[in-house]
This record gives sequence, C-alpha cells and structure tokens, in this order.
Amino acid sequence: MTYRSLWQSKISEARGGKGLVLAINGELRRLWDAIAAGTLGWGDATEQTINSGVVAVPANYFNLIVDTEGAAASDDLDKITGIDENARVIVRCKNAARTVTLKDGTYLRLQGDFTLNGVYDSIVLVSSGSDVLYESYRSSPNLGAGAGGGGSSSSVSPINFGTAQRYTIASGIVTGDTNYNNLVIDTEASAASDDLDNIEGYGEGDMIVISPYSGLRTVVVKDSSDMNLQGVDFTMDDTYDSMILLNLGGDKWKEISRSGN
Repeated sequence: MTYRSLWQSKISEARGGKGLVLAINGELRRLWDAIAAGTLGWGDATEQTINSGVVAVPANYFNLIVDTEGAAASDDLDKITGIDENARVIVRCKNAARTVTLKDGTYLRLQGDFTLNGVYDSIVLVSSGSDVLYESYRSSPNLGAGAGGGGSSSSVSPINFGTAQRYTIASGIVTGDTNYNNLVIDTEASAASDDLDNIEGYGEGDMIVISPYSGLRTVVVKDSSDMNLQGVDFTMDDTYDSMILLNLGGDKWKEISRSGN
C-alpha cells in the first residue's frame, strides 16, 4: 500500500477534527519511522525468525525484519529464501538486544560479515536467483555506540564506482580492469554505432556501471547468454545513459538497473 492510499484511508476513517488530527499524526509518525529506518518505499515489513541459519521470506515481501532463533542473544543468518531473481530486499533486526550476523558465504555474497545490532542497522541485497543474494549496500547508524546501539554516528557504505575510465570496444568486447568499476564505453574506430556483447576482466560479485563516451557514438548493450539483461538490448546514445551490471563469474553479467535519458 502506498503512502498516498494510506493517507486517503486514514482521512476517510477520521470522524471530526480531532479524529483527522490523530490520523495525520499517526501517519506522520509512520512516515518518520520509515525515513529513520531507511525503509521508505520497501512496502510492508514481514517479521521472520531464523531457523537453522535460514530465513524464508513470504512472496511479495521485500522489507525483512529478522529475529534470532529461540530469542537467543545472537544468531547467524546464512541464507534467505523466497526472493525472486533480480528483486531487492532490505534486512533489519527485530530487537537491538538480539544481534543478527549475516554471514558472507555461498548464499549471501557480502563485503564481509555484517552484524545487525540496532533496529536502524540495515543491509540491501539483490537476488541473482537460486537463493543467492549479493550485497548492494549496508548502513550502520548505531556503529560506535557499543553493543546496545543507539549512537548518533553513522557509517554508510553504498557502492562507490569511483573515477570513470574510458574503454573502447574491440570486436564486441570491452576488457576492463578491476581497479575501475565506472566504465565509459567508446565505439570501435569511433564508429557511429557499435554493439557491446561482453565485458571481460572482472570477477564474481563485482559490480560496475557503464555509460557511453559520446552522445554522437551509440553503444548498444546486447542481451545474450553472457549479458543477461531484462530481455531487451539497451541503446546508450546519451552520455547520461547508464547501466549497472553484476558479475556472476566466468565473464557473465546480470543487469541490475538501467537509466535512459
């Protein structure tokens, strides 16, 4: 349910001036809590308990609150099931007194283990299918406040693609460099248009952003068994066009998002 529809339903339920004020105050509090938790736009939350290191998410939920098994003081989370391929999920802990540690491993491909020890700690994951989830970013507003959390310092680690580096297509291929995750792609021999069939030089879990070098030289990213796009080629003919890709290993990529301007 969107915030607009929530507002409309609350207002329609309100009776008299006092009821309307209470309804608005309630929705303002709900909105503020969502902003503070970083969950605005993720939809309704589902609370799930770890079972032998695994959490199963019901269909169509992308806002996950996790509790430890048996209300233990701490628990490890090794796997999250039920997230559709290409979908994103935000994960938080239910209780700051019960810490949840997401473990970097076979199913959770993280930038190292991540412990949720405050209700506003969160991590966003994107599914590559078969219950394998890759970290997109993490946020720890409680970092530095001790085990109980509640501190005012903030540590947020979004993906930073770094300085742009120009690469030229050669026979449909761009050979990148793991030192650069922000690729500006030029056509072979400065042709007016060129197809990009694959990008080599990266490893499993690497994430890159690509964009064209010139709006006068069109780069067409081709959907294929190597470049697993959303079933449609992507034509970049503006320098503000961009696409984010996730490496699945073996020079195979999965599209995370695209932006055409």
